[in-house]
Amino acid sequence: MRIVDNRVHSVLEAYVDRLSPRYGRQEAMAMARIVFDERLGWDRARLDLHREHALSESELLKVYLPISRLASGEPLQYVLGRVRFHGLDLSVAPGVLIPRPETEELVEHILKSGIQPACIVDIGTGSGAIALALKRHFGSARVVGVDVSPIALQQATANAAALGIDVEWMQADVLSDGFVLPAECDLVVSNPPYIPISERDTLEEHVKDHEPMQALFVPDDDPVLFHRVIAAKASEGRRTLWFETHRDHAVQAADLLGVMGWKDTRVLKDISGADRFITATR
Repeated sequence: MRIVDNRVHSVLEAYVDRLSPRYGRQEAMAMARIVFDERLGWDRARLDLHREHALSESELLKVYLPISRLASGEPLQYVLGRVRFHGLDLSVAPGVLIPRPETEELVEHILKSGIQPACIVDIGTGSGAIALALKRHFGSARVVGVDVSPIALQQATANAAALGIDVEWMQADVLSDGFVLPAECDLVVSNPPYIPISERDTLEEHVKDHEPMQALFVPDDDPVLFHRVIAAKASEGRRTLWFETHRDHAVQAADLLGVMGWKDTRVLKDISGADRFITATR
């Protein structure tokens, strides 16, 4: 890549030229604005007012180097190394699922439910987003984040340390026969894998080619695999379940929980109107 000059408008033009074929002009410009904001602290107003500003060599490198990675389809969050989740700045890196706005909605539903848990288990914790957000709110609760991936737990541990939030981390496979939930935990939450593998090609390239498959996909013949297994292993004692799930399988998962003996089962919609969240109690 070659920059014609070091003025702001030249860098913005480079973003549009390189990224428009993949993302379109509007999205390419949005990415450029985010990079300037994250790397230099320039908001949109400053960016628009200083298009003729000459960047220093250091500034230029900070905002120009991300273009190649973005042009290859790598997610913006991985390129920047961070994402904002429910008021928390989280580090993210390849090998760890990027937290989504829908999952922030899941946290909001839990906070508005009126529950006062003594112990929370977040299964498939990834970057630790749900566990850390809930621990920040339920400060006196014990919170345990579980994931099968050591890469994810390394990221979650680093995020907890950076934020000064005390969460326990456990490497375990919830699908294994030997996995047992902490007995005293009364709130079990999970954003588990729920996309049928046959839908892989319908996803955007930056998702299917870069984010971890084991955090995304389930077998076509068992799209509620994780919901069923987690509900079964959480069936002892008085507990509340909260799940994120596939819009096309939310009702199926909720019905299954009812058959398994869970009570007060509800399906809640996300901000787009899709069936997305399930809650139930025992």
